[in-house]
Amino acid sequence: LEKQKIEEELAIAREIQRNLLPGEFQTIQGIQLEAVNISSQSVGGDYYDVLDFADSTHGIVIADVSGKGVPASLLMANVQASFHALSEMMVNPARLVEKINDIIYKNTSSDKFITLFYFRLYPDERRIEYCNAGHNHPFIISKSGKVKYLDQGGLIIGMMPEIDYLMDSVVLQSGDSFIMYTDGVSEALNTENEEFGEDRLLEICQKMR
Repeated sequence: LEKQKIEEELAIAREIQRNLLPGEFQTIQGIQLEAVNISSQSVGGDYYDVLDFADSTHGIVIADVSGKGVPASLLMANVQASFHALSEMMVNPARLVEKINDIIYKNTSSDKFITLFYFRLYPDERRIEYCNAGHNHPFIISKSGKVKYLDQGGLIIGMMPEIDYLMDSVVLQSGDSFIMYTDGVSEALNTENEEFGEDRLLEICQKMR
């Protein structure tokens, strides 16, 4: 009975966490968005979101909390709340990431951290301004097959207070594919205990573009 009660509570937690993630996406001026999250346990620490702002720009984030299960999911909810509270008023992605880093540092123990990639999208210009806080480098595959990695930013979130982060910008071109992911993909193991790897992910994305 005790085990059944725990399973029921985890099922409720899973439903709550699922509702924190966006469902279907609207096309943003010619930019098509797709996302999927498959947790290895009932709940987990992966997070993605798309935020619509009053000035017709959009904030898009992907993050990965260290660890798994309930502790990671609670910290994930903290990150989600911080983005929803701060992202519209803080236009510069680097300044926003700095603020969220300070919040997470104050609210968590030193053994918990977050990798995070955030960008603000300006649809009229197809321009993004981004900050990468220690996350797996997203990459853009151009129509011609050229690959660009988005790696400017700084350290992972929650390790130290008052860290300075860098921002960079990229203009998207017609036919570009923009891939963001967590290490749940790149570090997945097969029966031979071999990692899937980032090179294999890139190869598949190029073939399926």
